[in-house]
Amino acid sequence: MAALPTLVFPGLDGSVEMLTEFAAAVPPEFDVRLQPLPPQMAGYDDLVEHFDATIRETGPCAIVAESFSGPLAVQLAHAHPEQVALLTLVASFVASPRPYLLRAVPWRLVMRMPLPNAAARRMMLGSDATREQVASLQQVLRRADPAVLGGRLREVARVDVTNRWRELRCPALCLAARRDRLLATHDANALIAANPHAQAATIDGSHLLLATRPTECWREIVRFANQHQPASQ
Repeated sequence: MAALPTLVFPGLDGSVEMLTEFAAAVPPEFDVRLQPLPPQMAGYDDLVEHFDATIRETGPCAIVAESFSGPLAVQLAHAHPEQVALLTLVASFVASPRPYLLRAVPWRLVMRMPLPNAAARRMMLGSDATREQVASLQQVLRRADPAVLGGRLREVARVDVTNRWRELRCPALCLAARRDRLLATHDANALIAANPHAQAATIDGSHLLLATRPTECWREIVRFANQHQPASQ
C-alpha cells in the first residue's frame, strides 16, 4: 500500500525548521510533506486560498497542523472532504483560546522583543529541551517578520471555525500537551465536545510537541489512523 501523503503545517512562525525531527521519524504508512507558511502572509483567509491548490494537487491525504495552523487545517479539511482522509491538530484550537487577552496586547511591539532562553523553555519547549532545540527556536524567531507574527496573533484573537470543525466528515485527532502553558487542557476537551468524530490524546510535553516529542506524536497518529483504516487508504 502506498504511503498516505501527509501535509504538515507549522505553528505561528510559519517555518518548518522545527519540524525536521518529526519528518525524520515518519513511519512507512505516511509520506510527510512539510508546508511552510508564506513568510508575508498572516490572514487565515489568504492562507486557505493559498493552500487550496495544494490540497487539490495532492489528492487523498492526511493533515497534521500545529498550534496556529489548526484553524487553517480545519477549513481546508472542510472544503475538501473527499481528499482529506485524516486530520490531526497538535496543541491547537478552532476558536480563539484567549480572545480578550490577545486583543489587548500590542503584538507588533511585543514580537520585536527577544525571547529569553528561560522563557522559550518554560512557554514553548519544556524544561528538558536540548540546547540545540532552544537555539533552533531562537533562530526561527529571529528570522520571522515581527509584523507578520503580530498579524497572525491578531488573527488568532478573532478566529472561530467551530461550525466547520463540527461539520467535518473526516476522523480528527487532537493531541494535547500535558505541560502546555499556552493552551489549557480544557481547550482540547472543548474540541472533542464540539466534534463527535474527534478523539483526544495527551502527551507529556510542552507546547511544541512536534519538535520535542516527535516519536510520541507519531505513535498516537498511527494508532488513530489504524482505528480508521478505510479512511486512511
